[in-house]
Amino acid sequence: MREELAALNALREKELAAKIAAQQINRPAPSLAAFVDMKGNPVKTEALKNKVILIDFWATWCIPCMEEMPYVQRLYDQYKSNPDVVFMIVNSGARNTLADAQGWKGHRQYSFPVYYNTDPEVGEKFRFNIIPATYIIDRNGNIRFGNIGFEGPEVETKLRLQLEQVLQH
Repeated sequence: MREELAALNALREKELAAKIAAQQINRPAPSLAAFVDMKGNPVKTEALKNKVILIDFWATWCIPCMEEMPYVQRLYDQYKSNPDVVFMIVNSGARNTLADAQGWKGHRQYSFPVYYNTDPEVGEKFRFNIIPATYIIDRNGNIRFGNIGFEGPEVETKLRLQLEQVLQH
């Protein structure tokens, strides 16, 4: 029974990987210079060069964003020791302040790196108006995948497969 379940999961993942490959895009990512860490220090964008970046936009008031966080944490746990991958969990700034982001209880619950966005037009630049919004940026600074909204538990597998596809190129 366990072997059948493993075979079924492998087949499901293979089908999802093929579907994901067809959804790949290639457009320049906006500047990340408007992101600051939780102390208010600007992100050192030069440190992001030649990295695969997962950016997840969220807000403290966004219930689907909070539902997505445990899956993002598990994914972060899988990649945190990979020097080629950077996670940026970014408070979108929409109806939130840096103080709101700093006071978010998730800082005690999750270990992924959290940032705050200071650009009020970040949604327009990345092309989202619904959060959570998650993007995978390749080593050349191009957005390869964009995910809008929370898709349930499947999000963890989907984002992992997207990261793997971008890492392989």
